[in-house]
Amino acid sequence: MRRYQFNYAWQNNRSHIVAPVSLDAEDKDSVADKTTRWAGQIMDLERSDEDFSLHVVLGEPTKQKLLSEYESAVEFLTAGVKCERIHIVPQASVPEFADRVITEIKLHLSASP
Repeated sequence: MRRYQFNYAWQNNRSHIVAPVSLDAEDKDSVADKTTRWAGQIMDLERSDEDFSLHVVLGEPTKQKLLSEYESAVEFLTAGVKCERIHIVPQASVPEFADRVITEIKLHLSASP
């Protein structure tokens, strides 16, 4: 398995990683290429024995003509996840995801000595 480095993470009994992925692109092929690259990384990470939780937060394209490609990417990545440790978070679900993260961190901090 390859080694990956992520910029956003916190520790609470295990590593919780947030990977923001912008699917904003100039054309459909660019969205598909980035989706395929992330699908491969997810497949690789699913083989890991490490205890972690990965949240891949997807950003929508700004061009309306690419929204159907974005929706296909969300479906493809979500369907491809075979591991309970990896979660796909579409842009529409970010507010709920952020609320959940804030709540989890507050609970962890209040339980810490």
